[in-house]
Amino acid sequence: RAIWEFPRLEGSEYVVVDTKGWRSSQSEDAGYGRVLASLPALGYCLLVEDDGVMLWTRREPCASRS
Repeated sequence: RAIWEFPRLEGSEYVVVDTKGWRSSQSEDAGYGRVLASLPALGYCLLVEDDGVMLWTRREPCASRS
C-alpha cells in the first residue's frame, strides 16, 4: 500500500535493497548500513539475494535456505 525509501521501514512486511546501486546521502545519513545490518534483529528474514539485490520479509518465520 505504501513504498518507503530504505532505510525507512515503517513496519514494512517486505524490504528490497540493492546494495550495489546508488544511494542518496539522505539514506546514508538515516543509517542505511546500520539498518541493513540490523534487519535480522528487527525480525526480517532474507528470502532471496542475487547480484547485490536482497529481498527481506517479516511474513514468515526465518528458516535456513539452501
